[in-house]
Amino acid sequence: MSDSYIREQLKNRGKTSVVVMLGADKAHARRADRLRNCFQRSDHHTLQSTARSYRFFEGGTGLYLENLGVVYGEVNEAGYKKLRQELGATDEIAPSMPLRPVRGLGPRVSTPSTSKSWGLERIGAPALWQRGFTGKDLLVAHLDTGIDGDHPSFKDAIHAFAEFNAVGQQIPGAAPTDSALHGTHTAGTIAGRPLSGWDIGVAPGCKLVSAAVIEDGDKVARILAGVDWAMGFPIRVINLSVGFPGYFAEYVPIVKRIRDRGIFPVFAAGNEGPGISCSPANYPQAIAVGAMDEQGAVDASSCSERLTRRRDPIVPDLVMPGIDIISANAGGGNLRPDSGTSMAAPHLAGLAALLWQAVPDATVAEMEAAIFASCTRDPSMEKDRANRGLPNAEAALADLEKRAARRKVRANEPFAARTAH
Repeated sequence: MSDSYIREQLKNRGKTSVVVMLGADKAHARRADRLRNCFQRSDHHTLQSTARSYRFFEGGTGLYLENLGVVYGEVNEAGYKKLRQELGATDEIAPSMPLRPVRGLGPRVSTPSTSKSWGLERIGAPALWQRGFTGKDLLVAHLDTGIDGDHPSFKDAIHAFAEFNAVGQQIPGAAPTDSALHGTHTAGTIAGRPLSGWDIGVAPGCKLVSAAVIEDGDKVARILAGVDWAMGFPIRVINLSVGFPGYFAEYVPIVKRIRDRGIFPVFAAGNEGPGISCSPANYPQAIAVGAMDEQGAVDASSCSERLTRRRDPIVPDLVMPGIDIISANAGGGNLRPDSGTSMAAPHLAGLAALLWQAVPDATVAEMEAAIFASCTRDPSMEKDRANRGLPNAEAALADLEKRAARRKVRANEPFAARTAH
C-alpha cells in the first residue's frame, strides 16, 4: 500500500511527503546525510536548526530526527526514485499519512458540583496521593497546542517547553504559550497543581516536557519533531491527542521506537463516535483512551471499533473520565470544564506518572499490564465501546508491585531454574 499510495500522490500532485524509518544500526546520521539530496529544495527552508536532538537539512525540506531515527520530508518523482536507491537494507519508507488534532468538545454543564474534577476521585488518584505518590519529579511529555506558562496551576510544573514552526523547526527561545485552549486544559489534568481549593491534576508532583505542535502548518513535521525533541529528555510517559480516522500502519515503527525507549505512549481515541477508530491510537503498541461520563456511560462521541486482527482487536483499550472535566483555562488563572477523549487521555498519563514514582524500575509492558488488569467494566458499558473498562489506581499499583517483584526474583534465579518455569 505504501509504495502505491506514494506513486499515486506523485502522479496526481507531482510531489508527496514521506517518512523514512532508518534501520537498527548506528550509522543513522551518515545515512540521513546521504538521503538529504533526495528531498525537494526550497529557498525559504534554508535555516539550520541548532537543536541538539535534530537538525534541519540545509537547503531542503527534510528533517533528520535523531532520537526517533527518522527522516521526514517532501520528494518529487525523481527524488523518490533516488531515495529508494539510497535506502539501507533495514530502512523503511512510508507515506506521510495526515494527522489532525483530537479537539475538545466543550462542556455539557456550566457549573461544577465539587471542589475536585470528578475524574480524580473516580480513578482513585487521591488514595495514592495519601501514600505519598504524586508523580514527584517524573517527566511526562505533553505534545499539544502548548501550555499557558503564566497559569498558577503550573507553578514549578514545566520542566521544558518548545514550539515548532510550520515546517517542524524548533523556534529558539519560545516561552510557554498556548495557541488555543486545548493544551493548557490537558496539561492541567496531567500535572496541574491545586488552585483556589481545587484539585485538577492526577499527578500534581510531576513535571511536563511540553511542546506546541498541533495547530497549523505541516502537522506531521511538527508532531514528529516534537516527539523527537521530547525523547531527548528522560520522559516516562507521552500524551498525544492526534490521529486520523481509519487504520494506517505507517507509523507503527515510530510507536514501537517510543515504547522501546521505555516510554508509555498514551493517545486520545478520538471523537468520531462508535464504529471507527483513529491511527495511531488504534495500533496494538499504543494505549488508546476512550471517554466516559460521570454517570459511568461511554460518551456517544468516543471512538470505538472492533478490528479484524488477533492481537488487541478492540479499540479503545480502556476508558477514562472525559466529560465535563475541570482543568486549567489558558489566558488567565481560572478553570473551565471541557469534554472528549482529549480530556480522558491525560488522566491515564497522570496515573502512569503516579505508578512510576511508586515503582521506578517498572517496564512499559509491566505498566500496561498492571493498568489493564486493574480495569473493571460497569455492566452498563458495552465491551465493544469500553473494552476493559475503567482503571483503578490502587489496584494498578498492587498489581505493578507484584509484577516488579516477580521480575526481580526471576532475575536472581539461576538460568536453569528460569528456563524450567
